[in-house]
Amino acid sequence: MGDCLHAQHSCSQTVKPSSELVCTFYLDGTSVLLIKDTISKMTLDYGSAAFAPYLVAPPSLLSRIGLRSGQVQLFNFQARLFDLRQGADAVPSHHPKQHVVCLHHFQRPMKLERNLDGRNRRETSANGDIAFLPAEAPTRLRLGKDDPDRIVSYSYLIFEPSYLAELALSNGIGGPIDFVPTFATPDPLLHSAFRTIRLPQEGWPVAES
Repeated sequence: MGDCLHAQHSCSQTVKPSSELVCTFYLDGTSVLLIKDTISKMTLDYGSAAFAPYLVAPPSLLSRIGLRSGQVQLFNFQARLFDLRQGADAVPSHHPKQHVVCLHHFQRPMKLERNLDGRNRRETSANGDIAFLPAEAPTRLRLGKDDPDRIVSYSYLIFEPSYLAELALSNGIGGPIDFVPTFATPDPLLHSAFRTIRLPQEGWPVAES
């Protein structure tokens, strides 16, 4: 099956008065930082340099595009399903630090199971689907075990919460905004916008097997 992901983790008390625990997951020798506020809450920084390239082994990051001074980022990935599944299984239930839009570029439908904000759903996702993970909404992903050598393509469009709050305020929307988690749903408009952002020289996406 090729290389597998080897994951370990350790936790240590910080000196912060909030008594946070800092948990570091070691993915093939690279640390991915999670902040553990309580026993039941872990916050994962999807926009960190350490997180994206090494979530699966071998590294699957094809490109990383920063917009709005880094407040918006687009990560394009391609990975073998077996490696992707190993990476997903290594990351526990967590709260994203940013708002994350998952764009699925699967040329063939793929089965997955997603736990999102306390709800669990088995999905069959295909090209053109998106899933929305609001910041602080607990989430975990499990992928199907069929066709482990299949190559799949996907992207993360990541928004810093402060950027969306400022954007809303500039449009006359004050106060807190309630972001609703979304399981895999077709969104041709967002995928069309994605095509205008990605770099043409990337040759994206490589044909899936």
